[in-house]
Amino acid sequence: MLDDNDFALASAVDTSVVVLEELSLHPQPEVREAVARNPNTPTKVLLKLGKEFPDAITANPIFNLLLLENPESHFVRLSLARSTTTSESAIAQLSKIEDEEILCAVARNPKTPLHILEQLVENPPRFCDHENADESDFDRLFTAIAQNPNTSESLLLQLAERGSSYVKMAIAQNPKAPLSLLNTFADWRNFSMHQAIARNPQTPSAILEKLAGENEKEIRDLVKKHPNVSETAICKTGAEGKSLISALFL
Repeated sequence: MLDDNDFALASAVDTSVVVLEELSLHPQPEVREAVARNPNTPTKVLLKLGKEFPDAITANPIFNLLLLENPESHFVRLSLARSTTTSESAIAQLSKIEDEEILCAVARNPKTPLHILEQLVENPPRFCDHENADESDFDRLFTAIAQNPNTSESLLLQLAERGSSYVKMAIAQNPKAPLSLLNTFADWRNFSMHQAIARNPQTPSAILEKLAGENEKEIRDLVKKHPNVSETAICKTGAEGKSLISALFL
């Protein structure tokens, strides 16, 4: 139940900075979002709340003032990169900035169009040492792109060729992940990868059946709860569980 008193304090423009800082850690998201919208909230607190409430930050009356005063500040750029209300032209400009945090925010933004995501994969800005940079330096960026709902199947295939195992695990959880990749990933002897596949709402029943015989109970439980689980997969999870119990008493 929403705490009306705390919400009123978080929303009031005369609430002190000290109280707003305390309320920014409130367990209720509605209160934290109200703090993010409050023009009296200090920038350092807004920066912390920006990842959770990006649109509330850019809707804050103080944001326009900060944008006019210093449009190239890290806070302003990062806030714009995170917000779904930022224009496509502004997102395109932000995608060229050599700053990993800003680029990852652009890559995660569900409003970032596919062509910008493609450019970030094909020619990512060099935010690291030019001489020693390699593909692994773009793990965070590529992982963020793999998680974006606008990423296409073809782009996921490109990321699978260039990205590390962490990037591939992000691909495995994307509902658009190509079946060929999911089949390949399912053959890995890797708990985290199988966990990612089992959490993908579009993983087909045939692949779930591959995972149903896992020794790890957590994987079997994820398979049983999956919307595409088949009777065969359920039987396999049960059979595996029984075999494990039997093995304990042999």
